[in-house]
This record gives sequence, structure tokens and C-alpha cells, in this order.
Amino acid sequence: CDAAQSYTPPMLSYTNNRTDDCDISGSVPGGISGTFDACGGSFIVVWVYTDPCGRTINHTQNITIDQAPDPSWINPPANETIACNEAGTYVFPNLDLSNSLSGACEISGTSVAPVVSRLYNECGGTIEATWTYPLPCGGDLTHVQIVTIEPADPPTFINPPANTTIDCSAAASYPFPDLDYSNAETGFCVIDGSVSPTVVSNYDACGGAIVATWTFADNCGRNIIHTQTVTVSPAPEAQWISPPPATVSATCTEADAYTFPDLGVDNNESGVCNITDVVSPVITNNYDECG
Repeated sequence: CDAAQSYTPPMLSYTNNRTDDCDISGSVPGGISGTFDACGGSFIVVWVYTDPCGRTINHTQNITIDQAPDPSWINPPANETIACNEAGTYVFPNLDLSNSLSGACEISGTSVAPVVSRLYNECGGTIEATWTYPLPCGGDLTHVQIVTIEPADPPTFINPPANTTIDCSAAASYPFPDLDYSNAETGFCVIDGSVSPTVVSNYDACGGAIVATWTFADNCGRNIIHTQTVTVSPAPEAQWISPPPATVSATCTEADAYTFPDLGVDNNESGVCNITDVVSPVITNNYDECG
């Protein structure tokens, strides 16, 4: 096609292969007709010569003009991978195209906008951009860019409580809060919320522990876990409820009938921390008529 724009038919020589006065020879230009564009076309070149005797010879040449080369995109973007927080502001440029020819053979376009398909969420996905330009000779010139979106960062718990030790009396009402979690992202990349713990208590008046476990599984199949162990100290020792009986003296007759009371004990706690009982004495007699 590009050669057709500057094509000039050559001079065509003729002769009757005689000499002297019988010689008829020379050359004539061709007459060109026909049209073409970027999709091709044809020329017809006709050479005509009429000799002095009124005799005419001619020659016709048919020239087929090929379609111009298809254009190509100028600096089309390549596939790439980006972070989740970049997807919302990712820009796809308008593209120019050209076949680097001019005149009738030029095929070019400017600022072709893409059709963008977004298929992603906080767990990643893709953005697919397709640039399409209908070619004047039929068919389309296309370019597809696939941008892979990485999953958003997983969340973490905000200010998770540390292990601690508490008195037995505080264990029954010890507060385990709901924990907030976040990945500090924005837009569709954000993963946040709160979760309640699972609490397992294993303690009594002698102490033990309470274990609280917070668990969250995001839509991407990733788990975060926090465990707090609260150590429960033993409850205070029990004390006699009433003052124990003091040492006394008794007559020999009184000794035989002397009674020792049962004594109560209590540590003044409640629930599982309470230690209370009634204790009978163990009595050892070590006396006779001599005292």
C-alpha cells in the first residue's frame, strides 16, 4: 500500500526490429487508472502506441495493491500484580494506535478507552481491562491487561489482654471483653469487627485458672487467635468462727463429764472460693485420780 502512493508507471519501449527507413521504435508512457485506500485496491496501467501507418499496439498491466499493515498499540500496559489497597485508585490509560504509515495507507487512532471488569474483594482477585478498536478493513485490534489483586492484610486483635493473676474472690465476676479486630485497610479491603471469647473455668478454693480464647476466621480462610490465661490464687485459709475454748482447770469429778464443743471454720468467701466446715475434736484423756 505504501508503495502505491508514489507509484509511477515506467516508459514501455516498442520496436518492429527493422532498420533504416523501416525502423519503428521508441517508448511511450503508461496511463494509470484505479483507486486504493488502506484496505487495498488496484491500478490498471495501459500503454498505447499508434505508428505512422495508423496501426495501434497496446499493453495492459493489472496491479493489485495490498491492504496496509494492521496498526499496533503504542506502549500497551503489561499484566501486573498490585496490593489490595492500590486497586481502588488504579488507573488504566487511554491508548493510541498506529501502523506507522501516512496518507491513504495510514490506520491510526487516539485515546481509546478500555472496558474495565473488576472481579475482586478483600481476598484478592483481578481487574481486566480490554481496549478494542474496530479496524477499517474488518476485524478488531484488541489489547487485554490483567491486574492481579493480592489479598488484603489479615486483621489483628486490638489491645488484646495479657495473662494475669487474680484473687479467688474476683474470679466469678472477672470480665472478659469482646475484642475488636482490624487490618487497618479502607474501602473494600477493610476487615474489621469484634468477637466474643470462649471461656473455660478450671478453679476452686485451692486456685486454678480461667482460659479465654478469642478466634476469628476471615472470608479468605485466615484465622487469628488470642488466648488469655487468668491464674486464680487460692482462697484465704479458713479461721475458727468462734474463739476456741481456753485452757481450764476442772476437778476430777468434773473431768469425767467435761464436754468439748464442735468448732466451725470459715474463710468468709463465697461460691467456689468458700471454705467452711464444722470440726469435732479428737479427745485424748490423760488423767486419773491423781490428776
